Amino acid sequence: MDVTPYVVPSAVPHQILTVSVNGTEVHRFDPLVRGMVGCTVPGDLVRGRDTVELLLGHPNAISPLAAAGEPDDRPLAIAFRTLSLVCAQTG
Repeated sequence: MDVTPYVVPSAVPHQILTVSVNGTEVHRFDPLVRGMVGCTVPGDLVRGRDTVELLLGHPNAISPLAAAGEPDDRPLAIAFRTLSLVCAQTG
C-alpha cells in the first residue's frame, strides 16, 4: 500500500491503520508512516474460501473541522495511492 496519513500535529499527530482478514487482525501500523507499507496474511485465514473479507480500520480518523476548525466535516484518516494484494504460493 502506498499511503499518506492525515495528520494535524495539534489534534492527531499520527494515524493508525489496522488490517483484519475474516475477522482476525493481522497487522497494526502504529504509527502509520507515509509511503509504502505492507503486511503478510497467514494462509489459514484465506485458504479454501470463496470470499475473503478485508477490513482496513482507521481508529484515529478525524474531520478537518474537529482537528483544525476547517470547513470540512468528513472524517479523514488515510489516502491510499495504491493497494495491491499478492498471492504467494508456497510449496
